[in-house]
Amino acid sequence: YTLEWERLANALHPAVIKRGFNKNSTSGRMVILNSPYSKLVENVRGASTHTAPKPEAERVCEIEVQDIFQNTASVKAVGSTWIDHTHLQYLEGEWKIINIFYDQL
Repeated sequence: YTLEWERLANALHPAVIKRGFNKNSTSGRMVILNSPYSKLVENVRGASTHTAPKPEAERVCEIEVQDIFQNTASVKAVGSTWIDHTHLQYLEGEWKIINIFYDQL
């Protein structure tokens, strides 16, 4: 929502993968999309050069910590049009996002 690509880059583990299914517009079949660290950061960095951040009133996201065990956590984030299931790992004094699975609402 804020297009702060530096903040995103710091929150992600370099091995992160964001996965989700989208319908192929040609075949109509569901295909899995895999977005690695570089694509996630570049998408936000590119958008920040020509897109204004969403107004604060529209930055609605419900966050639910579903589980924490030692150095691992599962978090569910629900926005107005999407849902992310996220796994984090506590490494060297910081929580890092290691896995994201998304779906569209």
